[in-house]
Amino acid sequence: MFDSPDKLLLGLATGVVFGFLLQKGRVAKFPVIVGQFLLRDWTVAKIMGTAVVVGGIGVYALVAA
Repeated sequence: MFDSPDKLLLGLATGVVFGFLLQKGRVAKFPVIVGQFLLRDWTVAKIMGTAVVVGGIGVYALVAA
């Protein structure tokens, strides 16, 4: 029913690191999110685009391996 505790801890650690990096990148700040909705601040879009590109490269490398 549930995954092994190792997988759950890995998911928790990944989430904590991801949240920490979002805080360090100041993406989770209220003015940044409001600016994104008002199409004035593109920080969130740039970070998400970068994540898509890095993930795409990672998937391509894993498939090639």
